[in-house]
Amino acid sequence: RSNQRLPLATQQMQHRQLLAACLAAATAALLLTGAASAQCPGHGWTHRAHSCYKWFSEPNYWFQAEQTCLSHRAQLASIQIEQENRLVGRLSHCRDAWIGLFGTDLDRLADPTSYRWTDGVGGVGSFERHNFSQLDSVHKPLIRSDGEWWLNSLYHERHPFVCKLSANSSSLSGRCPSGWWLHDEQCYVMPQFEANFNEANFYCQRNSSQLASVLTQSELDFVNKLSFGIDSCESAELLDSVWLGLIKMNPCFPDSAGRELCYQWTDFSGKHDNKLPAWETGHPDSADWTVNCVTLSAGRLRSDRCHSRHRFVCKTEASDGTS
Repeated sequence: RSNQRLPLATQQMQHRQLLAACLAAATAALLLTGAASAQCPGHGWTHRAHSCYKWFSEPNYWFQAEQTCLSHRAQLASIQIEQENRLVGRLSHCRDAWIGLFGTDLDRLADPTSYRWTDGVGGVGSFERHNFSQLDSVHKPLIRSDGEWWLNSLYHERHPFVCKLSANSSSLSGRCPSGWWLHDEQCYVMPQFEANFNEANFYCQRNSSQLASVLTQSELDFVNKLSFGIDSCESAELLDSVWLGLIKMNPCFPDSAGRELCYQWTDFSGKHDNKLPAWETGHPDSADWTVNCVTLSAGRLRSDRCHSRHRFVCKTEASDGTS
């Protein structure tokens, strides 16, 4: 607010100083990150094509978001092709997220060629989804994605963000079957058809995998992102339900605290502890003995009849890449 009372020339000088800091941060990023990583850093990172990506849900300032990425030897995500833009949209749940694009000239913010990426890949290039509808002042040189559009933003805004790390594709190739996603040392795929529970289970087993178990919050977030109907924020909606590898046991078994645990993961990773993923309100349906299988819907579990037809997620452990 105090900045708005300063003369325009003083404001512009301050903003140019901030832009100079952006350029310095971009140069530092190139020096710190060096060669491509041999593998994704670890927990919460997703490998796709030649890069690793991670969505950070805690909102932060653009500069601090970039510093967080640098601490992982990564940068705020650059986007070079349409498929990568869709991926970043899915990772950020099709909501606002900082990316590594910023304007280098306050007098040319309406010109797409005046922008560059913090990871040094150059300007916007042949692919860009810049929407200048919110460019109403020189105070907005920083770019966030909103679904699949890129919007100019203020310095003091706070948003979640996506980091990107170039990965050594030769060391990561072959770790998952073709077309599968690598995330936290596991491979996942969502086939493009519906099946009942038994058919889905058979399909996964025939492809050397199991219907997916969901054991951590990171895994829940990732599987929830896979459950988009199509690979686009603009027309995708969350599918109503997808099968997981969770089935009801008869009878139930008490845990050490005396609680009844009635559902077990089919990949033998253990019994569901009734905590994560959480059940949708009104589920599980304990009154209907024919409801023995489980789907995931918008991050929550629902009990369902096993002969219902849904999309599904298969999961298998990633190979070490040496075979």
